[in-house]
Amino acid sequence: MKFRLLYLFFIIIIQIQAQEQRLNKGQILNFVKNKEQNFNSIFVPLYNEKDTAQYQFLLQKSKEFNYSLGQIIALNLLGTYHRDQSSYAKSIGLHNKALEIAQNENISDGILYSNNMLGVVYRRMDNVQKGLEYHFKALDLAEKQNERTDFVIRNTAIAVNGIGNSYLILQEYESARKQFMRSLEIEKSINNTLGLAINFQNIGITFEETQQEDSALIYYKKSLQENIKIDNNVGKMICYNSIAGILMKQQKYDEAMKYINQAEEIALSNGDNFYTTTIYLKKAIALMNSNRKKEALEYLNKSKDISAVHNLKTNLAETYETLSDWYEKNGELYKALEYSKLSNEIQLDYLNENNLRVKNNLEISYDVASKANEILNLEKEK
Repeated sequence: MKFRLLYLFFIIIIQIQAQEQRLNKGQILNFVKNKEQNFNSIFVPLYNEKDTAQYQFLLQKSKEFNYSLGQIIALNLLGTYHRDQSSYAKSIGLHNKALEIAQNENISDGILYSNNMLGVVYRRMDNVQKGLEYHFKALDLAEKQNERTDFVIRNTAIAVNGIGNSYLILQEYESARKQFMRSLEIEKSINNTLGLAINFQNIGITFEETQQEDSALIYYKKSLQENIKIDNNVGKMICYNSIAGILMKQQKYDEAMKYINQAEEIALSNGDNFYTTTIYLKKAIALMNSNRKKEALEYLNKSKDISAVHNLKTNLAETYETLSDWYEKNGELYKALEYSKLSNEIQLDYLNENNLRVKNNLEISYDVASKANEILNLEKEK
């Protein structure tokens, strides 16, 4: 069974706006002293800055002034930062602390967002069951909110999208596509450009996985267009990599390499190990097919080492499988068999009894389809 690189990390709650002003420490302090209650007023500009010093400043001052929402936002921002550095244990600890404060103070936006972010981390660790638990909690809470704010609606879309991503891990591609389509409709209802980009990308994955490559390319390019609108480098990077994958299947390796190099440049500037190792693997495959064997092996080993150190199991399984192909083509059959076995061991771990139980009981435990449609219809009526 060949594992695709599933971009489960591609779930963000905010729509990036280029014109938004960034916050300085004085502005942050004013928010803290006034105990601002609008989650996005602080969260959005700080998220865009990617500045952990600012997050720590918000956390420190929020503690001094007993400002719970500020602590929740700072802890979640730090949790997301560490998730993107593949420090999953630290990320989970920070999101859990944020969730604890939100629950103690009964801050519904904080509970909702923290649950969704925990779902993202666990899915990125390939723990489908745990990820689903948190996304279901977020979806249930979102549905119970009397005030249908953009924040609540976006988190609803995030939860539905997360459930779709869980189907992806379980290789239930038709079911995954249905969830992404529902999430897409919710995002359209609030004109969330980033949400559209996310769902277009994921819909493209479901088409690629079912060998509908022309449809996949259409959706990848739709996603790229949306990401260009908001100058979202992470999104552009993912689209470049996905488009390159389709071009490689069409044996257009030189054209594919142009997209891969663009993706690699962004990945290295961000310093995210997850992104970097997926792109190294894609580059290695392109090099193999261009008969640049030595360079291909270098990138395969880079991908293997990063994946192993940071426990990126999906990427590691795919890298082992590609290493097996490389050694087989070069006549080293013992090494080819060794890497093939390693890849199979990891793949079997994904489809263990717990994950299969989640798959079989998913619709029974929660009627995601009707809930998502109900929310969308209510929002349209309003």
